[in-house]
Amino acid sequence: MKTKWYLIIGFTLIYILSFLIPFTLICGLKTEDSISLASSISASIATFLTLIIVILFFDKYGLQKTVFDKAQTQMINLIDLICDLTLKGKFSNGGFLNFNFSKSRLEHFKNQKDSSDKKVLFTDDYWNGLSQIMNIQTSVWTPKAIRQKLSSIVPNSISELKDFNKDEYVIISLKDNYNFVGLFNDTEITLKEFIFQCEELLDEINKWIKKYGGIPNDFEY
Repeated sequence: MKTKWYLIIGFTLIYILSFLIPFTLICGLKTEDSISLASSISASIATFLTLIIVILFFDKYGLQKTVFDKAQTQMINLIDLICDLTLKGKFSNGGFLNFNFSKSRLEHFKNQKDSSDKKVLFTDDYWNGLSQIMNIQTSVWTPKAIRQKLSSIVPNSISELKDFNKDEYVIISLKDNYNFVGLFNDTEITLKEFIFQCEELLDEINKWIKKYGGIPNDFEY
């Protein structure tokens, strides 16, 4: 908003100066000629400035606000979904872990040396259970940076893996019952890498909230 006011003041000063130029720099002209020239210069500059102001300030049919409102709605829905999301990790020795998308919880499991280096397999119910988040991830109204980060936790596919050494893997699911396990987009990642990607998503969400959400700076999801 301040930038726009600076531009208005600047344009006004340019307009005034353009009118005074003929009187101060063109000494040989008669007064009526100077006035005529000043009027011509002022009219030309006024037309140009009007165009600039229209470009800067005119939001046809409120399109800018409509786009922002849709993006804001997507972000609110995403935060609600992530708040309700709890992931279950199952180890070959019968151990398990439950973690949600909070910075402290993610940091805790990322630093567990006995488990964080294990590779991760995802269940079919993980993929199916993220359908609403997938819709947000593919929506044109979701901010691009958020879509990119979501692609790290929302797979395009789960490639079924039948023969594997269970001791090397942790199985991530949303429920206790599932039909098969597999690789995230046919790619092997460790638990530590997956948690790091979750943290990056949270960081990007917090950046967006603080920049566009009108929320106090001490707020952090």
